[in-house]
Amino acid sequence: MNIALLFAGRIKYYDLHKETYDTILKNNTVDIFLSTNPELNEDISNFIELYNPIHTINEPNININIEYKDIDFNKFKLIHPIECIVNYIPALYNKKMVFNIFETYLLNSNKKYDYVILHRLDIPGYEINFNDFDKDDNTINIAYGNDFGGLNDRIIIGTVNAIKKYTTIYDNIIKYLNDGCAYHGESVNKFHIEKMGFNIKRFNYPTNIKRN
Repeated sequence: MNIALLFAGRIKYYDLHKETYDTILKNNTVDIFLSTNPELNEDISNFIELYNPIHTINEPNININIEYKDIDFNKFKLIHPIECIVNYIPALYNKKMVFNIFETYLLNSNKKYDYVILHRLDIPGYEINFNDFDKDDNTINIAYGNDFGGLNDRIIIGTVNAIKKYTTIYDNIIKYLNDGCAYHGESVNKFHIEKMGFNIKRFNYPTNIKRN
């Protein structure tokens, strides 16, 4: 199968898990894409050498204090400390951006992909049986566990069209908060998936963050 593996945001620990991602590559053709930003102060040159991504961007992220200066986040239902806003919303932006560069590649290459994976780089890779999934543009596949009252967003798998719709989460975040969604990663993820009308299919895949 042709698989697109999308990484967004921090690349820390990428070298620790490189060999584990080979289990995802096993028996599949996998193209890698990355969107990160220089504010994270991470050298992506070694990532590029090790992972050989199809395309990588390392461009300035949004500035919360400028682009959201008229938003009073204290009025929302906060579960995360308000200080986490400077990390979470830019993370959503990176997810949007990595899909954008992937979609641009699609348009220019005419390549077809069976599935797209959004995967955090601080989580090891494990073998995935893609035959267990349905090629349904209205279905999002989410690993079991670590839901914390919402839905785990550490690895998301879907068709190209499904992931395109899923990565609009950044475009809708303020509307969701105004609608009463808690400012909390897993809560926002669940709220967004329900608003998009996705069917949810769970699968077994360890999502414990490993930093050493």
